[in-house]
Amino acid sequence: MFGHKAASIGTEHRLFGSHHHGFTLVELLVVIAIIGILSGLTFPMLKRAKAKAYGAACVNQLKQWGMAFSTYCDDYGGTLLDLGHWQSTMFDWGSGTVTNPYVKYLGGGDPEVRMRTMRLCPAISAKMSKDVIAVTKLYSYSANQPYTRVSETYQLLSSTNGQRWVNLKKVPNTAEFLLLIDSDGTAYTFRQTTLLNRVKGIQDRHSGAMNALFGDFHVQSLTYPRILQQVAVPIDQNPWFQMD
Repeated sequence: MFGHKAASIGTEHRLFGSHHHGFTLVELLVVIAIIGILSGLTFPMLKRAKAKAYGAACVNQLKQWGMAFSTYCDDYGGTLLDLGHWQSTMFDWGSGTVTNPYVKYLGGGDPEVRMRTMRLCPAISAKMSKDVIAVTKLYSYSANQPYTRVSETYQLLSSTNGQRWVNLKKVPNTAEFLLLIDSDGTAYTFRQTTLLNRVKGIQDRHSGAMNALFGDFHVQSLTYPRILQQVAVPIDQNPWFQMD
């Protein structure tokens, strides 16, 4: 009986063993081809999803800037800090050096690191380590230097004691007045004639859109053709750049 059982086990082993074999070269090539096709289909989708996520994070960050500007304006009669210093961590003021007063409206933590983080679009800061962000001098938004009405014409906002202050109470249409926008960060302010240069090279940052913060503190995504169209509007009819 035991011999019969052993023989049965041996026979069973041979039967199952006869089905075990490795992959053929053709099978491996087919699997590799399928993986390649799936990767080719999913990679663009993942890339678009990542760009969309960074775009949403950028919108939220600009909204934080809007809250900071709004609170600052409430505290100072509707006036924003000198445009030349919106992104500075520290700057010379009077007889000394001061920390950017916007920092206290942007949340806690080390004020310099906080400012360096907040002035970078998340699509840019995601490529940096915390140590690099803590010391970087880069920024990826630009602030508007508006035009003001002088008699019947408009001129660039003049400085007072070397500072340029924007009073939002003097903006005819705050919902259409541009404050901050995604840019290459090559200058802290832009004008109507330089805005296109600031945004032309970054059209792939958020899949063809640039996020912008307006004077009523809402955030809107703008395409390059839309910006091109707006810049073509004469300055005396252009609410993006206009103050009374």
